[in-house]
Amino acid sequence: MTMATPPMPPVPGGFRPAGRRGSRAGVVLLAAAGAAVLAVVLATALSGLGGDENRAGAGASGAAAPAKSPKASPADYEGTWTGNVREPDGGLYSIRVDYTGGKPGDRVASVNYPSLECGGRWVLTMDTGHSVRIREEITEETSPLNCLDEVDIVLTPSGDGRLRYEVEGAGDSATLRRSK
Repeated sequence: MTMATPPMPPVPGGFRPAGRRGSRAGVVLLAAAGAAVLAVVLATALSGLGGDENRAGAGASGAAAPAKSPKASPADYEGTWTGNVREPDGGLYSIRVDYTGGKPGDRVASVNYPSLECGGRWVLTMDTGHSVRIREEITEETSPLNCLDEVDIVLTPSGDGRLRYEVEGAGDSATLRRSK
């Protein structure tokens, strides 16, 4: 059987032994350290908001702000596109798209994934002026395990005649090249 150590009696003059509870000086020191850290963080953040002309377009970190993609026209999407889509695990599959264009709600393209042995149609769901969102509907497939029946895809013209392809929520992406 273990016996608990009885508490120490108070010492005249208000002295308290140091231990896990600490002392008032420790609390004051901790508060001062927290205030100093907060001051450094705020000073760093606020210095990035100043009107320094040499840092135009830069955030608090000094890094350039991401460039907004240029305004796209329907012609930026139309045509036959090919490429290899990279999956997050590093796998690749081929794609061929025949994009004819249209307005939201219209079938705007047919798509074929030769290496996955499936294909279908693309329906335009949104045009932001800088990119389009497509609803892909797989209508033909040799193996039902190769392709998802429906996914959302974002296409963004890169400004150099290529098209950025991204499957939302899956991480698959590609740079497509116009072949015709």
